[in-house]
Amino acid sequence: MTTHQAAKRAATGALTGLALGDALGFPTEFHDVPSILAKYGPWRTAELPTTRGVAYVTDDTQMTLALARALRTALGRGPLTPLRLVRPLREEYVDWYRSPENNRAPGRTCLVACQSLTTDLPWQDASQIHSKGCGANMRVAPLGLVPGLGDEERAGAAQLQAALTHGHPTALAASDLTAHAVRLLAQGVDPAGLVGRLR
Repeated sequence: MTTHQAAKRAATGALTGLALGDALGFPTEFHDVPSILAKYGPWRTAELPTTRGVAYVTDDTQMTLALARALRTALGRGPLTPLRLVRPLREEYVDWYRSPENNRAPGRTCLVACQSLTTDLPWQDASQIHSKGCGANMRVAPLGLVPGLGDEERAGAAQLQAALTHGHPTALAASDLTAHAVRLLAQGVDPAGLVGRLR
């Protein structure tokens, strides 16, 4: 298996797992562990939520795929740079915002920022600079799966994709750290040692 095939296989597995995890987790969002266990039982025996026989696709999964498509577009044009990434990222986020499939109770920060991205405002003015929520962090996994990116490229792109919607430094740092964690796991780091490596 070539390096490219291995990277593609890892990305496919990671994104499929992310989508399934989102589908399993969406009915339990905002509930504490005791109430989740009382209602749904252990996660290994939980039923996969479906809509018309298909696993439920969350807004988090939709935004993750939007980032993945933007990365594919940007990298198809050459090395990953901020200018090369901003345009397809903005287009993907706006397409998501306008989509009739955007009916999965997305977070207010994403909605407000993406609505602003539909205008002629610079993306920096659309960013919700007081928002340090997890909306930017939950979609960043594709950046940890792109082969050949240097640490600075990955960190910068992770923070940039966050900043289009969630501009607080905490949101930027969380996205950067998560992209790094995904990269380490894709390289085969033992999950049990991940926290130590990240520290």
